[in-house]
Amino acid sequence: MIEQYIFLKEYPLVRLFSLLLLAFLLGLNIPFGIHSKLVLLISVLSLLFVFYTRFNFRAARLRMMSRLSSILLYCSIFCLTFVRSQYASSLSQPQHYSMLTSEMEQLAKLEILQDPIAKSKSYQILACYEALIEQDRSKSAKGKIMIYLEASEEIKQLKQGDIILAKLSLQAIAESANPEEFNYKEFLKRKGIYHWAYCKKEDWQLYQKAAPWHFSNFISKQRSKIIYLLKERLNEAKVQAVALALIVGEKNELSYDLRNQYAHSGAMHVLAVSGLHLGVLYLALSYLLRFLRAKKYQIIQLLLLLIALWFYAFLTGSSPSVLRAACMFSLLALATSFQRKTQILNILAASALILLYIQPMLLYEVGFQLSYLALLGILAFHSKIYALLYFDNFLLDKIWGLVAVSLAAQLTSTPISLYYFHVFPNYFILSNLLIVPLAIFSVYTGFILILLSPIKFLSIYIAKLLSLSIKSMNYLVEKIDACPYSLSEGISLELYECILLYLFVLLAYLSMQVKRKEFLFASLVLVLCFVVQREVKHWKNLQAVYLCVYKIPNQSAIEIQAGNIAYQLFDEQLRQDKETLDFKLGNFWIKQGIEYPIELAPHQELHLFRIVDKNILVLDTFALHTKEILALDYLIIKAYKALDLQKISSTFPAKLYLFDSSLPTYTINYWKKECESLNLNCYFVSENQAFVEKLN
Repeated sequence: MIEQYIFLKEYPLVRLFSLLLLAFLLGLNIPFGIHSKLVLLISVLSLLFVFYTRFNFRAARLRMMSRLSSILLYCSIFCLTFVRSQYASSLSQPQHYSMLTSEMEQLAKLEILQDPIAKSKSYQILACYEALIEQDRSKSAKGKIMIYLEASEEIKQLKQGDIILAKLSLQAIAESANPEEFNYKEFLKRKGIYHWAYCKKEDWQLYQKAAPWHFSNFISKQRSKIIYLLKERLNEAKVQAVALALIVGEKNELSYDLRNQYAHSGAMHVLAVSGLHLGVLYLALSYLLRFLRAKKYQIIQLLLLLIALWFYAFLTGSSPSVLRAACMFSLLALATSFQRKTQILNILAASALILLYIQPMLLYEVGFQLSYLALLGILAFHSKIYALLYFDNFLLDKIWGLVAVSLAAQLTSTPISLYYFHVFPNYFILSNLLIVPLAIFSVYTGFILILLSPIKFLSIYIAKLLSLSIKSMNYLVEKIDACPYSLSEGISLELYECILLYLFVLLAYLSMQVKRKEFLFASLVLVLCFVVQREVKHWKNLQAVYLCVYKIPNQSAIEIQAGNIAYQLFDEQLRQDKETLDFKLGNFWIKQGIEYPIELAPHQELHLFRIVDKNILVLDTFALHTKEILALDYLIIKAYKALDLQKISSTFPAKLYLFDSSLPTYTINYWKKECESLNLNCYFVSENQAFVEKLN
């Protein structure tokens, strides 16, 4: 029995990572406090005992002492990891700006961490505090902040690494206003950002340009040069956008429709700089530097490889997927250079531990999770899937190899992908077969274009080749996306369901690895539990009826959900804004299982609903001219210039008066006073969260 699990001994770092993953999760979710210092003290004492037993000859000979020291060593590493992840929160730093002052109005010296990003009416920059200035005195400060600068010509001169002086009026990041809406506050919190501020032209000034030798300034300049080169050599907007995303990780140029086409066809991963790009770079450099393989030159080859890998990682924005790839290829290069035997699973676990110790918050990054899970699936399942079929034909064998890689990656990335994105690209195999080779060719061509850009006549022809390759990618993506049933949408997956699916994958893997029927039986039981609870949840959704008044600034969004049908009364402007609707409400509709949205025409009929013994009226022009007294459970009031609330409350006595988010801010206080004087039970969506209530 034990011999069947001998394969686990080959992967000590995998076992260690499995233990420390729990420490990271506990540390990131338990608030920092006195217990952290106690845990740190215990871990230090444990380490001292371990060193004593290891180096004391008599103690080392005792088997019991040896086992105890091993247990304590693991415990101390666990405790240190726990404390490290707790210190990841910038709020635990004594020099964080929020610890130094309680004032929301501040004068601060800030370093720009990224080049300004153009928005509709402003420029967004991410900055970190260098100092707080109070009464002409400066004190050192730390912490990140998101700043929006009023559009001006001066902003275009700002670069990463520059230092500015800014008068800030700090604003807390708002909570998500609608159910299941993307939690932007939590997203920024995990990046160490707790406030934002808006600065007019006169509220900031450049204090100091980044030094020419400043690393971030150097990276920013090289990135800007490459972006300028690609835009200059490639003419079409779509081709430029894909080239920038593919080669330098710049995704701001991608349109909403183009993003969706790549995502829906299952090819979005090629636009995320990751292992594909670093693998191309690593293989190309290893080939070009093969003349340095002699033992006395190996250290030079290693240094050149590491410098190139990490330079490209920083150049492309240091996304979690590219950091994972850079770390893994660096460890692989080190092992190869020192002629050490490598186990790729150990390298995978080691790279994850290194990155998480540097920045524990990476654990919450979707890119980090998807990147590691996809590669883990390839390592665990590719050989087993590939062995299912055999082809004598060379081309068919290579095609089947690519299919096996795609299937293996999907096995471990699909559950978490469904949890976050709620869609599944049905033609992902076709996309990977056709688009991945083109993407690899485009990356190679892009690198060659950058290297040979000084030779203008040659770079023009290379740019044409790159443009043709990207056009082919865009064409194939568009056609695959347009195919019938290309996408399975509206798949809602709860966290516990995601965990169930991963337990199934783990048990299926163990059943293949150790050939035990118990694991196979347990995996089938898990699948049965998953299916049953999904059906129960679907049945409950079909029985439920909800009244929803959503919070979308300056817009009216009212909805009644009955099972999988939604009766929607939205402003026309909002109805046309599919991107906003998808961002604000899409996840909630998916969770509720809404399949048939029915749009109700505004201001063309009396919007009076009677459902599950509840009377609901939306106040419109028809209702305003009604003289008949009507008792209501809910009266929903939209933005009107003049309303006689006393008359309305006498004509339509209601248990609850709902004022939706179309009300202008300056009128809210007036209506609140009116409600108080008339003793009405009111709810103002603009000042609270969206109003969502189950009616049955």
